[in-house]
Amino acid sequence: PAESPYRSESLQCFMDDVSDFRWIVARTTPQARAKFVYVQEAGAFCGYEGCYTRRHGLASYLLKVTTAGEGLLRYDGVDYRVPVGSFFWIDCQKPQYYVTAPDAACWAMACLHFHGGVSKPYYDSFMAQNSYSPVGTLADPEAAVGLITQMTDIYAGACYDFATDVRAAAIITAL
Repeated sequence: PAESPYRSESLQCFMDDVSDFRWIVARTTPQARAKFVYVQEAGAFCGYEGCYTRRHGLASYLLKVTTAGEGLLRYDGVDYRVPVGSFFWIDCQKPQYYVTAPDAACWAMACLHFHGGVSKPYYDSFMAQNSYSPVGTLADPEAAVGLITQMTDIYAGACYDFATDVRAAAIITAL
């Protein structure tokens, strides 16, 4: 979104053909950003043919859960398929490219951008335990989507306070 304070060094995207778009930009407190893992942006949408993002240089971690269709991810020079029930978790400082799979009608996803606190140690631990692949399969994808939806809901209201940020950090940790 244009109002996002989270800017990357390089961003190209095509999102003219999306539906079911729900997105928030979290206005977290300075105290939370200084101490905790914190939400930057979150939401869900369905991208159709040609919907893509190519980016690098964003101080953020992105977790994207596929709820319908399929996406493709190119990350660290490797191509991955991200089908229903799968997710990817990437460091947005690194070059990335993700797109709706050409053989899929759409790619529906729930997404969470976050940073700060223990984000890097969480990410490094995940990568080491997942054979350095950013893509994984979820035992309960609905639970993960539910947590991202909770995040979207708590920041969709006009309440921007430290208590909200602490709740959000707990949800990220649970996720």
